[in-house]
Amino acid sequence: MRPDEIREFDVKALEEKVRDLSISLFNMRLQGRASKGPSRASDIVKTRKDIARIKTIIAEKTSQSKKTSIDVTEG
Repeated sequence: MRPDEIREFDVKALEEKVRDLSISLFNMRLQGRASKGPSRASDIVKTRKDIARIKTIIAEKTSQSKKTSIDVTEG
């Protein structure tokens, strides 16, 4: 996923996406260990990077909302 696509979602949907990708990553790793499928290393790397991207954007959104609430209470 591209970062601009990820930013369109709200935090709750992004957390759900991270959960789904984590489960998918776990299954890919299991398949690779058991040699039960074409679990390619590139798919695992791509999934890990997607999870990192989403977590970064979640952190941006939460820090941005905290800044906004601080500005409103101070101002």
